Amino acid sequence: MLGALHQERAVGFIAEEVRKVGLSMAEVRSKGWRALIKELGYSGATKFILLYETGKGDYVEERKELFKEASVKDIVSEIEMEKDPKVGG
Repeated sequence: MLGALHQERAVGFIAEEVRKVGLSMAEVRSKGWRALIKELGYSGATKFILLYETGKGDYVEERKELFKEASVKDIVSEIEMEKDPKVGG
């Protein structure tokens, strides 16, 4: 994976090259997404994008904070209710 500085430079270079051919970054994003979907389908295109998505924050710490007051039983019950609202009563 590219470091943040290298990634920023690469994006800047690509943006400049795209401007030279007369496309906005939004147009490139849209056309690129459509090309990925055409070749890989929606699922494959999404998986491809996720290969390059670095994400933000600390997943583990965020989950600890999110579920600090919930028991495993509470979480399982909530999941079951989402799957089948009749389960909750």
